[in-house]
Parts: sequence; structure tokens; C-alpha cells
Amino acid sequence: MRFSAIGLLLVTLLVSGCGFQLRGAVALPEGVDSLYVGGHDSNGDLAQKLRALLRGNNIEVVTSPGKASYSVILLESGSMRRTLALDSQARAAEYLLTETARFEVRDSSGALALAAQDLQEQRVMAYDPDNVTGKAEEESLLRQNMRDGLAAQIARRLRKLPAPAATL
Repeated sequence: MRFSAIGLLLVTLLVSGCGFQLRGAVALPEGVDSLYVGGHDSNGDLAQKLRALLRGNNIEVVTSPGKASYSVILLESGSMRRTLALDSQARAAEYLLTETARFEVRDSSGALALAAQDLQEQRVMAYDPDNVTGKAEEESLLRQNMRDGLAAQIARRLRKLPAPAATL
């Protein structure tokens, strides 16, 4: 019992010492206490996923840019499906699915804090023309997962924000 407790303590210290963080963990710079998420398709799936990720990490997401330390502005987002491979009958056998996003971050005065950045997630999906319904559901799930990935990429980029200027 004593050795297992010591072993657990040792593993915990090693993992925390190497900078390990759980997937989806968002650590913002000191002083960044609230964020606004808006812009192109501000009620779309990507914006909602980003808000949920931030709230899940105890970051206040406000409804107005005037109340936020910073505003994450989603400039563009898009989806694309491209044929990657054909079968012996010249039908699609694999698709390349792509989700893209472009965003920038502005501070409370409207000044640019992070210049516009382009992000992308891609997945390869095998296609079966005899199972169209199943493959459509699979594509939908893959796209949701890809948008989760884009939201996580945006959140990781927010670590580079400068600490907000002190207000008097």
C-alpha cells in the first residue's frame, strides 16, 4: 500500500512537471478574464463549439464585445469534400473532407491583438455507394469532430494573447 501511494505521487509529479495538460484544456494569459466570440456566422456550429470549450474551461464568454477583454472574430469558415480515390467502376472510393476557419482577435479598444490566421482540419473517409445513409452519418460525425478540432486550435492560439493593459 505504501509503495503504491509513493508510486502514484511520483507519477503525478512527473506528469505535472513536464507540462502535460488534458486535451481541451485552455490556459489564457493572466488578466484575460472574458472573451466575446462573434463575426461571420456567429451562431454557427464552430462559434458554438468555441464558446462551449471556453466555458468548459471556466472562461467567461460575454454577449457583447464591449464587455470583453478580447473579441475572437470568426472571419470565414467553410467545408469542402473532394474525391481522393476511385474504385474499378470509376466511382468515388475515398473522399478528402476539409473544414477551414479564418479568425482574428481584437482587444477591448478594437485594436488588432492577433492578426488573421487560417486554420484547417482534414480527414479521409472511405465511401461505400451501397451504404449511402451510413456514410452520410459518418461524414456528419467526422465534420463535427473536425469543427471541435478547429475550436481547440483557436483556443490554443489564444495563449499568445498579450496581457490586457491595466485600466484605471
